[in-house]
Amino acid sequence: MSTVAEIEAALPKLTAPEIAQIERALHNHYRQRGAASSMHHGHEQVSLEIKGGVVKLSSDHRTAPTTAAILGREIKEGEEIVYLDRRIHRPHQTDYHGTWRLQGALVTELHRTLNNATS
Repeated sequence: MSTVAEIEAALPKLTAPEIAQIERALHNHYRQRGAASSMHHGHEQVSLEIKGGVVKLSSDHRTAPTTAAILGREIKEGEEIVYLDRRIHRPHQTDYHGTWRLQGALVTELHRTLNNATS
């Protein structure tokens, strides 16, 4: 079995914090190799909806919305982090309405800063 297949087979068994740890390590390796670049594809209308245990990302550049299940949530260092079961964003899609930041190489993590009123 290839390393990629082994990783994909292990993902469903991992906890949200374990996935986040792997995500950060992969992101760092990706950046160190110089692969991280900003991509600009013109103006794109995007909406992000969180309802129940599902996140839906809609874009005028896609024919259908992309959905993912929420694996877990946590509050850490003044941020709310929502862990999804797959990657639903593109590299250039990182900020929505100044509220959520999206990141992740294998799965999407939604991050938003909590203000003093909600923390």
